[in-house]
Amino acid sequence: MPVEHELLNALAPFLKRLKSMIEADATLQRDVVVLGRAFVGWVEGQTVVTDEPLVPTLIPEARKPREAVLPATVAASLLTFHLTAPPFVRTESHNEESSSWLPQEPSVIASRCRVKAEACRLIAQRHRNASSESSYMDTSAGLRVKAERLIKCTLWMLDISTLSRSATVWEDLAAAYDVGADAAELLHHVLDPRWIKDRDLLLSSLNLAAEAQGLLFAAVIDTTNMRPDADQIQLYVTVRELAAAHSTYIQRYMKREDRVDPRTWPSLKQRIAAATLPLRDSQVKSGGLKKILNNLKYKLGKAGENPNTFDDWPRVIELLDEAVTAGMPPSHLETREQLVPVLDVIPDEMPLPKNAALVFREIDEYLRLKATVEQESVTVDRVSDEVVQVAKWLKGRAIVLIGGLVRPEHKAALIRAFGLSDVYWETVPEHSSISAFEAGIIRPETAIVLLAIRWSSHSYAEVQRFCNDHGKLLIRLPGGYHPNQVAHQIVIQAGDRLAATVMSVPEPANEFSQL
Repeated sequence: MPVEHELLNALAPFLKRLKSMIEADATLQRDVVVLGRAFVGWVEGQTVVTDEPLVPTLIPEARKPREAVLPATVAASLLTFHLTAPPFVRTESHNEESSSWLPQEPSVIASRCRVKAEACRLIAQRHRNASSESSYMDTSAGLRVKAERLIKCTLWMLDISTLSRSATVWEDLAAAYDVGADAAELLHHVLDPRWIKDRDLLLSSLNLAAEAQGLLFAAVIDTTNMRPDADQIQLYVTVRELAAAHSTYIQRYMKREDRVDPRTWPSLKQRIAAATLPLRDSQVKSGGLKKILNNLKYKLGKAGENPNTFDDWPRVIELLDEAVTAGMPPSHLETREQLVPVLDVIPDEMPLPKNAALVFREIDEYLRLKATVEQESVTVDRVSDEVVQVAKWLKGRAIVLIGGLVRPEHKAALIRAFGLSDVYWETVPEHSSISAFEAGIIRPETAIVLLAIRWSSHSYAEVQRFCNDHGKLLIRLPGGYHPNQVAHQIVIQAGDRLAATVMSVPEPANEFSQL
């Protein structure tokens, strides 16, 4: 037997032991990854800096080393080692060092991609002059806070000022990140034990994810940023290792030169959605909703115990969105009863996905109906002194009320109680801009703006900026529309400023103040 074969046969049991050790030791996994990257770089004749991310690539055909003929025992050991993907790395702390390019849980990749998509849309708005500098800075600061809550989420697009100034390029990149998140979530569903053995489903999902990371790769380059994006690489590595672990061959989009046109993202997004829908429906039928509701109940219980120190609101909002997606009606009684006591401590700037917003709008409707019942039972001697005071400030003037559903009886009650000339009640259509409210706000007779949309897509900071631009006082209205409730919020939030800016007049002649 040649000396080379003796050496290789001796390596077989060593490789088996090494495989077991690597699977059980996360630190050793990282060391092997770094060694492998350095070895590939040496074969390619390149200098590799091991603490810098590498763009996924394959050894060019002309420079591949000549294949050696291995004894069967060694070949079997190497094949087994190659086809067994390392376990997904779970990093609980932002400061904990995680492995460089081992596959990560797809849900982690998806969360980071969603935040990056928001950042890209913000940049696109800036280049279209659709966002003021102050609004841009406020929103980017909020996005950085969201990124810090995730594992190694770097918003590089907010830190490099020399990149493309084309709004279309950034909109395409935002869409590419969303598609990447969709693909990662599809893999998350496919990894469920019920689906992982379905080879056709696995193959189609991996091919869709491969195309998604190829699209993201090209979209990043279009911004003139030549450095790779970490989540594109993580998605690439996850696809590659899952394919290897299940002996599946991915035919397209796994080479740098096999790119995907970023403008084709709508078609890819639609195909991923079609593949994901039946898996998500199955999750609902199998009890996934019950698990989500139990987790939500636990979180809201913690919030109720320590409302002023509870800081896991992003997860609560995420669970609400998942629950509605999984089939929970937005008017779910138990969830409403758990949320109402902590409404006032939910951060105003908290962004809400569409399904989570439906829950809060149902709560808004419930609180309005409750306030209506209370209003009908109110006797004149229960009208507060604050109503009388606010009426002195606002008599003959108008207010703007943003949010909720227009209810004539509430509007009439406010006009009557405060002696107003009118109430301009603005509803909030989906995807509307704050500028849609401008007509009412800029009217000379408008004294104050009431904001009753904490669970809409508009942030408190955005409305505040708009009011500042037009010299109007903004009052956040967390409760119902009864004159007592409205007057109380006006007094505690802007009483001094209103008294100083609104000329005092004799008591208004209305049924409340004449008593």
